Amino acid sequence: MVQMRSYGPDGYRFFTYSNSRKGKELAGNECACMLFYWPAVHRQVIIEGVARKLPRQITEEFWKRRPDNLQATVCATAQSEVIPNRQVLERKKAEILKTYTAAGAPIPLPPNW
Repeated sequence: MVQMRSYGPDGYRFFTYSNSRKGKELAGNECACMLFYWPAVHRQVIIEGVARKLPRQITEEFWKRRPDNLQATVCATAQSEVIPNRQVLERKKAEILKTYTAAGAPIPLPPNW
């Protein structure tokens, strides 16, 4: 599952980890489809096409617009990593937020995102 961020004449934009299963599959085969439910018309919609990695600059621009809390969540865990409980995640997020916000520094974009 991925979160679609936008769509337009150039296609649909979504973000995922490049080292996730989905990221690896797209790197090996750029043919993709997405399926979603459209409740207003009570239908499923399938869109097929070619997936291409966005330029890093676009990813960085999107990252900068994300709230610090969401950036910290991404940085607090590795993709598909099992965490013992929610408290571990919250503790890691708090450490990241404290480190960067106290220094007045932006949270860096992970290289695999």
